[in-house]
Amino acid sequence: RNAWDNIDTVWRIIAGQDELEANPPFPTLAFSDTAAALGVPLSQFQRIYRVGVGLAWSAWFEAAVEYSREHGVELSELLGGATMMIHAYSDGQATMLAARYETTQTQHQRTRSQLQLSVLRQALDDSMVLGDREIEEVLDITLSGEHLAIAVRTEASPTETGLARLLVRDADGARVLEYRYGVRLWLLWMSHPRGLGKQRLATVRKALVRSRLRCALGDPARGRAGLGSTAQDALDA
Repeated sequence: RNAWDNIDTVWRIIAGQDELEANPPFPTLAFSDTAAALGVPLSQFQRIYRVGVGLAWSAWFEAAVEYSREHGVELSELLGGATMMIHAYSDGQATMLAARYETTQTQHQRTRSQLQLSVLRQALDDSMVLGDREIEEVLDITLSGEHLAIAVRTEASPTETGLARLLVRDADGARVLEYRYGVRLWLLWMSHPRGLGKQRLATVRKALVRSRLRCALGDPARGRAGLGSTAQDALDA
């Protein structure tokens, strides 16, 4: 639908019924915003748009060939100006949409990050208001899986020190969430859908030793309540 709406707009521009600087059709904006919210990289979105440009030109070329045959008009007369308009319109739209795309993606990521922090804060307070499925979507975890909290004392965040990346690499598919609990005190949640198991826990402990940071582990726990209980264990340790 997005591609055909763009083609319809291009047709109107070629026919002189619309300005070359026409605003993108609403479905185009909706498609752009949805792709940005889903985290599709801008480069991939731009490739998709270039495919749409090719589709628009192909549709015009087919129509021009048919018109040329039926009315005896030189094909070059039908292609030259129209081709320039198609590319000029597409370039203008691509530039406009790229700026909007980056803004939308940044806003969505900021909103998602804030929502994640809110859910983690509620897990600590045992006051989560969202349903299980909503929590899983926000945190990108399997709630029925096993969770392990790690309290870390450090000036910089565990992401900046490289600890979070180290845990992701060594824990074989675990999701790691970060939360600033206080001054120089951070909480990391590790969540694994199938459970951490003895081997993964041993790997985690080795990673913490290698980090040379002051860390305390909570007891592994499962489910909704487990998010909060393992964090309290880590803070009390």
